[in-house]
Amino acid sequence: MRIRRRARRVRTPTARLLHHALAAGLCLLFLLWAAPPTTAKPDGPVWSVPRSAVDKSAQRLVSAAVSPDTLHLKFVEGTGIRLRAGHFVSPTEMNLAAVNDLLARYEVTVERLFSARSEEELAAEKTRLEMRSKRQQADKNLYFRLRLGQGVDGAAVIDALNAIDIVEIAYAAPAPPPPAAGLTASLSGDFTAEQTYAFAAPYGIDAAYARTLPGGTGLRVTIADIEFSWNQDHEDLSAARMPNALLVPEGWTPLDPWSDPDHGTAVIGMLAADDNGFGVTGLAPDANLRLVPCNYAGIWDPSDPVGYYELGIAIDTAASQLGPGDVLLVEQQAFGPNWTGEGDYGAVPSEWYPAYYDAIVAATSAGIIVVEAAGNGWQDLDDASVYGSPFPAGRADSGAIIVGAGGGLPGGMWDADPLERCWFSSYGSRVNLQGWGEQVVTTGYGTRQGGSDPNTWYHDDFQGTSSASPMVAAAAAILSSIAQERGDLDGLSSVEVRSILVTTGTPQATGPGMEPGHIGPQPNLRTALSAEPGPFPDVPSTHPYSAAIADMAGRGVVGGYTDGLFGPDDPVARQQFAKMIVRGLELPVSESLVCPFTDVGSGLSPSDPLYPDKYVAVCAAHNITTGVTPTSFEPYAQMSRAQLITMVARAANLVEPPVGYDPPFGVFSTTHFPWARRAAHAGLLDGLVGMGRTYDFWRQATRGEVCQVLHNLLTAR
Repeated sequence: MRIRRRARRVRTPTARLLHHALAAGLCLLFLLWAAPPTTAKPDGPVWSVPRSAVDKSAQRLVSAAVSPDTLHLKFVEGTGIRLRAGHFVSPTEMNLAAVNDLLARYEVTVERLFSARSEEELAAEKTRLEMRSKRQQADKNLYFRLRLGQGVDGAAVIDALNAIDIVEIAYAAPAPPPPAAGLTASLSGDFTAEQTYAFAAPYGIDAAYARTLPGGTGLRVTIADIEFSWNQDHEDLSAARMPNALLVPEGWTPLDPWSDPDHGTAVIGMLAADDNGFGVTGLAPDANLRLVPCNYAGIWDPSDPVGYYELGIAIDTAASQLGPGDVLLVEQQAFGPNWTGEGDYGAVPSEWYPAYYDAIVAATSAGIIVVEAAGNGWQDLDDASVYGSPFPAGRADSGAIIVGAGGGLPGGMWDADPLERCWFSSYGSRVNLQGWGEQVVTTGYGTRQGGSDPNTWYHDDFQGTSSASPMVAAAAAILSSIAQERGDLDGLSSVEVRSILVTTGTPQATGPGMEPGHIGPQPNLRTALSAEPGPFPDVPSTHPYSAAIADMAGRGVVGGYTDGLFGPDDPVARQQFAKMIVRGLELPVSESLVCPFTDVGSGLSPSDPLYPDKYVAVCAAHNITTGVTPTSFEPYAQMSRAQLITMVARAANLVEPPVGYDPPFGVFSTTHFPWARRAAHAGLLDGLVGMGRTYDFWRQATRGEVCQVLHNLLTAR
């Protein structure tokens, strides 16, 4: 299938280890075809998504697209039927005479359908996936390919097989499509209509709308892509052949240890493929491209065929050639503490490693918009026991935009609904935005259009956080280009772009049966470019908390940063919240107050000598906070949603709701649930995005959420 060719490549154990250590596999995922489910027995496990029986009548018609002399056969789940010496056998001594006699009568040859891997491998995979997803998986060992004898009526065999109870489904196998001839540029098809990710929301980011605006093709912005290699001679990538497009440190020689340029070719096709009437069109087709290799020939050991992985140097090289408002795409992933040594499990954003983090901080500090892949590692970046709090390892926000992988169109191979998190994507509050993790049509690979000439290859299913990240990078470039066209000579910063795209994006799909884990919304350029400015440039009127933020700013409860931004998605320290709520409630603060907590400092603000100890003292005196211990407040700790709600409910002195009142969420804490229940009954939680059964009370509260809860409190008084 589409990416199996790469997964099958034979490498030595050392090469495989280096391959993972070099983080080359952003799009190397285990292929998982979701088969139609069967219902578990009443006394079996309870699945969040059980399999349902296949409707046999729906698979009986033979069209010109199928091969009537080859069938696919699937037995009912739980039968355990296997193929031995050309005949079906049952571990439970099930009577298989009807099936075996039928196959003999029609001279049918049988083989395993999923024969590329052993029965043992498939069985182990089924168990692993069910443990991971709580979704009942098909037993792929129950699938078989049937080759009919000459002159046999395929439809009759299908009918006979489907009449047998233990057969879940039999149907004519699809015929392979005719191989593509070696095509030239003049014969290439036009696949732009298949680039749904460029179209309007909810499926796309609406780059098509942005192109109608001055600067909306990315003309004023440079995008640098960090990869191993690219096919710069591809017919649809003239930007890759521009002078100085390849950025290489002087004296260094790029080396792709895998000799596989398709990944990079697919990425830059999404970003800036030519708008020329054939092939595909990049999301920002007029952007300047810079190609930055991250692996180089062995300077210290010229005989080393793998070379050296130098991501820090690549980031630094790119940043040195970019300016404010330009975009740096880090198309890499890092393997963190949970990596097992095989596969992508454990992959996290590159900034996990200090050198890369520092290089990224330098780039964002220079006004460059940095976009990072979250990684295909299925990691919860909010797991403080592994990754610290916040990610990475308790370090401050790097300013980069971290991108997770979400579902594209309905029916994708990863069984994710549109905008739902793909199961493999790493996730957490540090992940800001999502893009398509599957079904992306772009340049390279040759699955959409192949042939003997790779310069005319196109792909129809680019995947993973590899495909998601260029979508967001292009959206960032478009916003910055339009801003520059409108007079902002420096474009937009990484934090500005992140906030705008998050607050105006199409929300992540969540709910029963969907993958949990935050990856954020998908950019919606039409909404982002149409949003009216609010009190702060990063809080447009479309932001869910815009009214609350404006209200709190007008009351003097909150203010912006020195750069004029508000940071609605930034966390809030406990001592910061103490000042907010004291100001909101207009409680008196004086020098005479004594803070009971010994870990709270004094005189930390030149403009407010009472901050923070006197404000915390007021909160303690009014029972808004009881501290972590009688003498400890942990002033620099970031507030959770649960703590925010509890402190506001205490401040409001809320009464117990009626006995029969059920809040929209379940019991999540013996300490905080009673206060949250009171807050919900009083309307203090109205307007909080995602409030309901799946609401995560332990996530860090944001400045926007604090404003919403305080707004509810003050308007209700």
